[in-house]
Amino acid sequence: IFNVKVISDSYYTSVPRFCQYLFQYFFRLDLNMKRNATIKDIAEELGISATAVSRALRNMPDISGETREKVIAAAERLNYSKNYAASSLRTNSTNIIGLIIDILNPICIGMYKGVEDVCRENGYTILFSTSNEGRADERAAIETMYSRQVDGMILCPTLENRDNIDRMKELDIPFVLVGRTFPGDGIPSVVSSDFEGGYMIAQHLINRGKRRFLVMTALGYRGFCSALDRCLGFAKCLADNGFPEDCMEISECIPSRHHAYTAAAERFGRPFDFDAVFAFNDNMASGIIKALNDLRIAIPQKVAVVGYDNTESGEFTFPSLSTVDLLAYRQGREGMRLLLRLMKKENVPKEELNQVFHPELVIRQST
Repeated sequence: IFNVKVISDSYYTSVPRFCQYLFQYFFRLDLNMKRNATIKDIAEELGISATAVSRALRNMPDISGETREKVIAAAERLNYSKNYAASSLRTNSTNIIGLIIDILNPICIGMYKGVEDVCRENGYTILFSTSNEGRADERAAIETMYSRQVDGMILCPTLENRDNIDRMKELDIPFVLVGRTFPGDGIPSVVSSDFEGGYMIAQHLINRGKRRFLVMTALGYRGFCSALDRCLGFAKCLADNGFPEDCMEISECIPSRHHAYTAAAERFGRPFDFDAVFAFNDNMASGIIKALNDLRIAIPQKVAVVGYDNTESGEFTFPSLSTVDLLAYRQGREGMRLLLRLMKKENVPKEELNQVFHPELVIRQST
């Protein structure tokens, strides 16, 4: 930026002198800098109200596109920069939403996009943290969000863990669960019906002529509502179609591609009479498909495979994976809309406080 020549034979005189020059330079630089404009400056420039300028900068729908473009152009020309601290003190709102998901879970990408789109439409910024599917990381993220004074939180909760949900209630901050929920009143949530998804998978396999079923689900599924509901829906469909209880076997493992591959290779390396496998998610299903391919067991002729989530990877397995689309983007979008209502302290009816979508069956080559 500049050159300073220090003539001295002593460290103790040269370093302080250099610091003095540095301070004087930045002091002069600060005096010569153009001050940031305010909303009032933009309003005077354009001859409109400060309220109109503020709403245009927040991309509110009641401001015309032409006015918004003029405001943005003036803001850039006048060197406008929003004072977030002052705005927060004035409105008692930071316009920041805390979003806590497991970024390694493919369905969470769709949820993130849904939340982000609604935030952008309403002038909110996302403060993001990943739970890593762990209780401690999730709790740390919640405490961080609270300390940063976010206006509300959206959480795809970790497995088998309600303690952190109770903590969010204690903090008395608006929040919405997406993707997963827990039984009980007063927990706002937007989810897809896992019971219905499990039911429709069983019906699809029955229609394909399958008669004996292996359900490979998440470890500890009885304490995890999504996994439990999928199993219950699957079993209910079998019962409704007159199948005996022993036609279905449940196997648990960590819900990952690697662990599902190992479990499936071990199970199908022994004598078996299953002709269909229902996996808890697409990651597990792709591991199962690889195990069956390695064992040269024909899919779907000898064993059909169905996953869950409709992640992108399902299209590229061999054979391509039949699955259930749980509408991740829509869950994120509607979850954020619900959170906006809660932050505005609207009286949300109970049936709208817990929204449940109908999942969609996606049929491909694996069945």
